[in-house]
Amino acid sequence: MVRRQADRDLLARLQLAQGEKDPGKETRRKQRRAIRHNCEVRIALRLSHAAGGSDIWEATEHPIKGRILDLSIEGCQLFVGQPLEIGQELSLVIALRTGHRVETPGVIRWTKAVPQKNGFACGVQFSPLKPKDEKHIMAFLKELDATIGM
Repeated sequence: MVRRQADRDLLARLQLAQGEKDPGKETRRKQRRAIRHNCEVRIALRLSHAAGGSDIWEATEHPIKGRILDLSIEGCQLFVGQPLEIGQELSLVIALRTGHRVETPGVIRWTKAVPQKNGFACGVQFSPLKPKDEKHIMAFLKELDATIGM
């Protein structure tokens, strides 16, 4: 939510600087691009299972479709097609437009249905990021703040 509000504030300042009073098609296009950050994500759901009555559990990862709605160094908001449970573990690979890839595990902290979009939004808390990954995300977010996401 904070990222989006920061983007809206920057867009409003840009509009004032350009003397725009009536939000037209161009302004809506800029606002859309300011909110939708350009980064891809691969999401894998981690499942633990035991076979044949064994007491040895194995964890496997199963890819699921989804996209990032919001990103920070603490976590992200995802939109996915199936409901996820609070406490479920995920593996995320986030490809920033700078070319860097951030690989991190995460835990679902909240989830809510979005029936009008036929999906679910969920908040993911990253496990502590590696210092280099934190640096890459911070640089990416700083660039978004400076360019209003364009």
